[in-house]
Amino acid sequence: MKNFIINIAFVFLAVIFYACMASEATYYESGYRKLQNKDYNGAIIDFTKAIQMSPYYTEGYLGRGSAYLYIKSYDNALSDFSMVISIDPSDPRPYYNRGLVYIELKDYDKAIDDYSKTVILNPKDGEAFYNRGLAFALINNFEAACSDFKSARELGIKEAESMFLQYCK
Repeated sequence: MKNFIINIAFVFLAVIFYACMASEATYYESGYRKLQNKDYNGAIIDFTKAIQMSPYYTEGYLGRGSAYLYIKSYDNALSDFSMVISIDPSDPRPYYNRGLVYIELKDYDKAIDDYSKTVILNPKDGEAFYNRGLAFALINNFEAACSDFKSARELGIKEAESMFLQYCK
């Protein structure tokens, strides 16, 4: 009887313990809400908890990298986006996001490389064409910029029209 009571108590405590534990998805969702509410430091904390629970959880790295980008912690953002690429090189999102960081760092050649990888993996990503066009324009490669602005425009990016008119004849 004593063993039965101990076993019941153990099961009860285990159920309570596991019910109280949050999953990486729970932390991700909390981090995502904080990111949307511009609580970037809070988002970083939650995304970090998600990553600690599951070190290959790419969504956590993408979210935390985005929060780092917003607070201009570019080295940390690059590290997180690069980690996603090392885990899943077929995901276009980290290349796109890392391109945003490289634009901020004025490393336009690396931004172009990452946006190029993005459009290879997702040829319907009009934003990637648009941003690559901007990077090309910033290094005075207007022919390539025009081609990308045209593609972005065809994919429904409204801002591409004004850039196309500005740079292309």
